[in-house]
Amino acid sequence: WDQFLKKYVNETGEVNYSAAQKDPSLLKTYLDKIRQIPFIEMKTWPREERIALWVNVFNAGVIHLILKHYPVKTVMRISGFWEDPGVHVGRSNVFSLGQIENDILRRGFRDEKIFFSLAKGAKGSPRLRAEAYTGPEVEGQLYLATREFVNDETRNRIDPAKKKVILS
Repeated sequence: WDQFLKKYVNETGEVNYSAAQKDPSLLKTYLDKIRQIPFIEMKTWPREERIALWVNVFNAGVIHLILKHYPVKTVMRISGFWEDPGVHVGRSNVFSLGQIENDILRRGFRDEKIFFSLAKGAKGSPRLRAEAYTGPEVEGQLYLATREFVNDETRNRIDPAKKKVILS
């Protein structure tokens, strides 16, 4: 996954979908590896490893589904994008992006910083980082992603003169 990100994601978090569609081998390899992880074993991993895995799986799932429908202007034009099961984790478990975000990440970990690491394929969402999340680094990575998103004036602004707050 890290190799895919370094090859196809630029410094502003944009994915070169055209190039990734021409050579999806790195993404396919990652998704195949995720299918091989025994799901029961995953539950015994340290919390940080599980967070990193699920954030990476979510982001890879978004890219995978976009590539299946590429070219597409917005994920909102892809029917069932958030609800349809399409992300395989373990040998027999299939999840929708909505299940990963809400059931696994939101309810399972209860850490708001996670949501600033989920690139949802939209301009208003957090940027996709050109590095995979890893267990030993995940807390720092989540902190940096949160700080970057909150302080990004293209997404969030405070206008004291108008007493207005604009949030992505």
